[in-house]
Amino acid sequence: MATITLEYDARNINYKKLIDVLVSIGAKVVQPQPKTKRCSLDLAIEEIEQGKGIRCKDFNDYLKQVNA
Repeated sequence: MATITLEYDARNINYKKLIDVLVSIGAKVVQPQPKTKRCSLDLAIEEIEQGKGIRCKDFNDYLKQVNA
């Protein structure tokens, strides 16, 4: 099954009729999901879950890894 995304003026009667015809022959209308912005905390949690990041024993170890 292919997916086609259409943008049209909903006030235009001809577009509305065309969409109705496509639906009548079997096309499905899917409402787009709203995009949410991801904050820096979400990105940091994702990095931790993926095992990314620096692991340090103490501050001196951190300084060695960062300055390396």
